[in-house]
Amino acid sequence: MKKIGVLLAILLIAGCSSSNTLSRGKAKDILNASYKSNAAPAALKPTPDEVKALVSQGMISVTNNVFCRCQIPAVLQHGKSFLSGWQGAPATGGFYLITAQPLKTHVVEVTGITDAPGDSGGHEKVVEYTAAYDFDNAPSEFKTIFKDYPAVALSQKMKLYDDGWRMVN
Repeated sequence: MKKIGVLLAILLIAGCSSSNTLSRGKAKDILNASYKSNAAPAALKPTPDEVKALVSQGMISVTNNVFCRCQIPAVLQHGKSFLSGWQGAPATGGFYLITAQPLKTHVVEVTGITDAPGDSGGHEKVVEYTAAYDFDNAPSEFKTIFKDYPAVALSQKMKLYDDGWRMVN
């Protein structure tokens, strides 16, 4: 009977201490939940090949501007089913195409978790991860054009509260 009591105490202590641990799986769940609740239109930076494909499909036009030696895009009627416009500084690094509707984002992989700078108690962590857009709800032409759109490397600070880990700025 005493052995069972000791075993239950060990399991209880182990269970409580593990809730303070931020695993990669737990961090991924927290990040994905945030992406679900904060969906927003995306800013896509097309590659030169993606620009050519969008132009050939009649979704955007591109004008060469002699003053900035850059390309200025315009979303055409056929592209408005997916794109609402563009932004950026074409002369200094290209442009971004803005989606008309929010794109779902998901965490591809949590690549690392470290203690946040200045935190000696292990209550603040920096989660490094990669995230990618889901083009599932996009028109088929866009799915084809952006099929190789890369995931991006990001980081997010998380803090341990009495009810668990949360994202903080």
